[in-house]
Amino acid sequence: MKTRCGTRTPRRYRRPVPLPATRSQIRQKVDQLRVLYQLEAVLELSRSEPDLDHLVRIDTDAGLLNELLASLEEQI
Repeated sequence: MKTRCGTRTPRRYRRPVPLPATRSQIRQKVDQLRVLYQLEAVLELSRSEPDLDHLVRIDTDAGLLNELLASLEEQI
């Protein structure tokens, strides 16, 4: 007589393990984020009284994304 040790999820209910992102996928996502930061900056500048602190934070974050892209390009 067979005995089972513990419970096991039936095969059809297991989620597949996601593959790691490729460099091109990372580059594409970073490009999308940069575009969103640029759009946010344009929207902030279009206000009657733009928040300069917010614009500085956007610029800093966009600069970090540029550095990330540059480091990815160096690794290729």
